[in-house]
Amino acid sequence: MPFSLEFIMQDLRKFYKIYLPFRDKHLLPRAPGSRNRKSKMPNIHIMAIMILSHLFCGGNFRVFYQGIVRRYMKKHFRNLVSYS
Repeated sequence: MPFSLEFIMQDLRKFYKIYLPFRDKHLLPRAPGSRNRKSKMPNIHIMAIMILSHLFCGGNFRVFYQGIVRRYMKKHFRNLVSYS
């Protein structure tokens, strides 16, 4: 089973194509006055980073994100957010 970033992103696109309509159908309505700020990173990128951290780093997500993703994977993930 390949663990390339392209393979993971392809599977996540398939997953989100099915999951998002299901999620939207079952979400509770937002409370009046609640914040509705959009995320800077797409959900698919967040999930890909989490999957990669489990595959390659194990338990310390912060070390993986700051040491690997922010340093070496900037070109693959636009709009990386700060970990602080």
